[in-house]
Amino acid sequence: MFNNTATLRFKDPFRKAHVINIKYLIPTLISEHSEINLEQGLILLIKNKLSKLEITDKKGRQIISEEHVKHIKSKLQKDKENGLSNLCPKCGSSLKLRKGKYRTFKGCSFFPKCRYTAS
Repeated sequence: MFNNTATLRFKDPFRKAHVINIKYLIPTLISEHSEINLEQGLILLIKNKLSKLEITDKKGRQIISEEHVKHIKSKLQKDKENGLSNLCPKCGSSLKLRKGKYRTFKGCSFFPKCRYTAS
């Protein structure tokens, strides 16, 4: 489940994934999985639990976002100190060896959204 601004990034390969916006989860379950008999009480319970996960106010989203960025930065810093960092310091994706016109360099695998490069 993702909100409207989410970007899906993954490292492990998988065969099939369903990415569904939270507000479309229940209707999708009902329409695409008719073999699942969802009782009205269960649907209300699921909606209630999902509503607790969704952050609707701007300040709450900002706090969560800041905490997430701090966590990512501290993890990158620890990896860098341990010499394990082959990750982009801007977005956290892996760095790939790339051939340029004049030299070989490391560039972010999330290019063109992230344009970080290292020598």
